[in-house]
Amino acid sequence: MWQFFELSALFTSAAQDVVDKFAIVRNRSIDTLIASFYRTVFFFLATIVIGLFGFLGDVKFFFHWQMLLFAPLCVASSLLWTYILRNIEVLTISAAFYLAPLLYLVVDTHLLAMHFTATQIAGMFLLVAGGISFSIDGKTFQFKPELTRGVWAALVLTVLYNGAEAYFFKYLNSTYSVNGVSFYASLWLLGTAALLGIVLIQGKMPLLIDKNSRSYVPKIAVSKSCDAASSVLSAQALSLAAVSQVTAFDALYPLISFTLVFMAQGLFKMPLNEKLHPSHLLWKAGAIVLLLAGSLLVA
Repeated sequence: MWQFFELSALFTSAAQDVVDKFAIVRNRSIDTLIASFYRTVFFFLATIVIGLFGFLGDVKFFFHWQMLLFAPLCVASSLLWTYILRNIEVLTISAAFYLAPLLYLVVDTHLLAMHFTATQIAGMFLLVAGGISFSIDGKTFQFKPELTRGVWAALVLTVLYNGAEAYFFKYLNSTYSVNGVSFYASLWLLGTAALLGIVLIQGKMPLLIDKNSRSYVPKIAVSKSCDAASSVLSAQALSLAAVSQVTAFDALYPLISFTLVFMAQGLFKMPLNEKLHPSHLLWKAGAIVLLLAGSLLVA
């Protein structure tokens, strides 16, 4: 059952990445802080709407003192995501995320005393290998040049934040029965308030209604609706399975993302600045085989 929730989360996550990239390409001159603020605002609002429908649980605001520690991390992750979107392709965004399941596997087995079969562990390694393959140039067999030290640092920090957020949710879910909608609504209310405070302190309120922002807002409203759905669906999966299992399944993301990027840029001519060359298709096909085999073993 958790696989269904996480697979649905991957589709909506890939959709939000495509629209996020489209929005930043079309509005390159938008201020980084303003772009980050609008993404958090619409993520928060979309989460509330999902909670009002009640499909994945009702929204109930919840406070835990550790959320005060996560609020500045929410701000940092939003700013890092803007930096990542500006600097690398959508298909390369998840480049560093394939080592994450191995890190979480150590945490789950050694710190949380969870047990996995040899088949499940082998599946995790296959998913990681397939995911890494999507980050390597099929011609040079090296990591793509846009993966600079700065980009790698941003990706790794994002991975660490996502992991911390996942374990924090697992703790609140098992201890206080907090559902995914309530968790994200409560946490990102604080994150949105913190970003608004920074906007006020830096005197950037006029930028919220300038030409760039008016063009950016409709696209980002769609993007963050997908993002909120993805986050809540993933939280539902996390409530049913270990973090390492769920994040290993996330290595299917490149396959889903590649399909959506190809459709968006190749068929619908959306300007995403993605490099889609036929010469790389054979390499990508091998990566897809690893992903599919790994997902079967993990499941």
